[in-house]
Amino acid sequence: MRLMRSLIAASFILPILWIGSGVGLAQPAPTPSPSPDPTPDPTKEQLAAAIKTLQFPVTNLVSKVIDMVSNAIDLGGKTSGVAGQVLDLQVKQTPLEIQIDLAADVLFDFDKDTLKPAAEATLQKAAGIIRDQTKGGVDIAGHTDAKGDDAYNQRLSERRAASVNAWFAKNGNLGNRSVTTQGLGEKQPVAPNNKPDGSDDPEGRQKNRRVEIKVKK
Repeated sequence: MRLMRSLIAASFILPILWIGSGVGLAQPAPTPSPSPDPTPDPTKEQLAAAIKTLQFPVTNLVSKVIDMVSNAIDLGGKTSGVAGQVLDLQVKQTPLEIQIDLAADVLFDFDKDTLKPAAEATLQKAAGIIRDQTKGGVDIAGHTDAKGDDAYNQRLSERRAASVNAWFAKNGNLGNRSVTTQGLGEKQPVAPNNKPDGSDDPEGRQKNRRVEIKVKK
């Protein structure tokens, strides 16, 4: 009887001990510890340094673009930020010839046919284009606006064309090229001399006062 009681007691104690020891029970998987990030987020100082490094190539690119624009403007004539400033020289090209338009207001004083000292730089640019980009003969034509007497404007345009020709002969280094001159007065305007309401158009007349140089390539 005593033996029976001992066996019964043991049957209750052993499972309790077995459970308590954890033998045979599935253990929960351990939570992995976070591994260190091999690429930590950049600091504000690092980001600022990277942005500053990128700014230099961009600045250089902008400078080069500005230089290219400046060179293109210099070829076509000086410009100004002031509204209404006249281009001293404009170049137009076709497959067969180059046309150089010189603003008469840059070359001459009002109602005059004597070249102004300031015209020297403009004529030098025109001569350089003729020498470097063409091989043929040169035709110089003077033009005026429509203000004043037709006959007077005709003679003025002829004298202005002759003045430009004389400068080229002395300073242009054009060699033995054939050069012809003519005056066309107010016959071939490139802009209206008057506004639609009939009033004077100073800007249009300014464009019409010019000397055109056409050269075969």
